[in-house]
Amino acid sequence: MKLPAEFVRFVLVGGLVFCLDMLICLLLWQVLGWSVVAARVAAFALAALAQWTGHRWFSFRDRRQQSRGAQLLQSLLLASSAALVNLGLFSLLMMLLPDGLLYWALSMAIGVLAGMLLNWVGANSWVFARVEADTGCVR
Repeated sequence: MKLPAEFVRFVLVGGLVFCLDMLICLLLWQVLGWSVVAARVAAFALAALAQWTGHRWFSFRDRRQQSRGAQLLQSLLLASSAALVNLGLFSLLMMLLPDGLLYWALSMAIGVLAGMLLNWVGANSWVFARVEADTGCVR
């Protein structure tokens, strides 16, 4: 089964943004002395902007684009929703599963995958939905 090119590009952007998110958070927290929560919020905001940029110019580059402002707002709302699903599922699993590194990793992986799936569905069908060239309508 061949994966759609847009999905492969989507995963590449997501992986790079994940690394950027972690690096910014660590830099702000460990090097610049910010609180871990402030560093995490700032890193998330910058990563969400990088994600939108990567998806607009790379993942979904072949699609007709709506206005930048509206699309950025939709992308930030989607990223925030996916983050809530990711963290919510992670937290729930951490409460339900026994303690241990294996269960932490399993909870983290399930949360990240759930967030990624929500991001893919939302990006593909809402934020970067295919727009009809002649009517401007989303299909």
